[in-house]
Amino acid sequence: QRKAGPAWLQEPHSWHEGQLDLLASRLADASLPEVPQQLREDVEFYVSQFDGQETSEEDFYEDRSIFDEALYSGAAPGAGDAAEAAPYVRAETTEAEAAAAKELREWSDSSVAGLSSLLRMLAAHDASAEVQQAGLTRLGALIAEAAGAGGEGLAGSVRDLAAGGVATMQRFARDAGVQKAACAALRSMAKAPGGIKPVAAVGAAEAAGKAMKVHVGDVEVCRAGAGLLYAMVQETDAASPERMVMRSAGLDVVLREALARHPTDHGLDWAVRVAMPELRG
Repeated sequence: QRKAGPAWLQEPHSWHEGQLDLLASRLADASLPEVPQQLREDVEFYVSQFDGQETSEEDFYEDRSIFDEALYSGAAPGAGDAAEAAPYVRAETTEAEAAAAKELREWSDSSVAGLSSLLRMLAAHDASAEVQQAGLTRLGALIAEAAGAGGEGLAGSVRDLAAGGVATMQRFARDAGVQKAACAALRSMAKAPGGIKPVAAVGAAEAAGKAMKVHVGDVEVCRAGAGLLYAMVQETDAASPERMVMRSAGLDVVLREALARHPTDHGLDWAVRVAMPELRG
């Protein structure tokens, strides 16, 4: 009943196919040693509803949690120590950090000197997730503005800015807000004149992939990470060194997993469907 069946079946069938594709990729790369017996039985039951019979929408049964144990429990593959058992709680913001975050949200100087000053303020509060998120969010907007005005002198600043963004992602690997803001800022840098090479050189694509793995359940992080990868694909040639590095990083699997987890998010869907074919190893 996949193609010929009623319209109401198309979305659940598509979702389950995505989960099975992800399951197959996990088995292929040995990050999942075997399919749990309970999952086998649950999938067999799902399929049995269409075994030579018509199933009405009222009688149809679907449980989307059946893949959780195999695909989403514990640490995401490759997430390392960032995905720990204890839930992440952002440290409380001090008054000084709150004041710095407010100043950064209102920052308006997009000149090279202004961006350098912004970077120094971020460095002065490098232990504060609140400050880092505020600064990276504003940084992305300022770079986009500067690039729209011609981006004069911007290329020389991008490498330091991108390196700072990736370093912040590494320090705050479990903070979804920081990861989302950093991916968005790096996307603006990648699209700025002369920006793609320094952004790629500091490992932005790999950082986005790790963010999406660790925060696969957070659609906003997945959308921001996929948006960064989409921009990097758009700014590189298929045979470029930057694209070759991206293809070797297994990012197509990460994108497939994100879309399987959030199949109805249109922004994520678009970025994944454009970027994923270009990133297959």
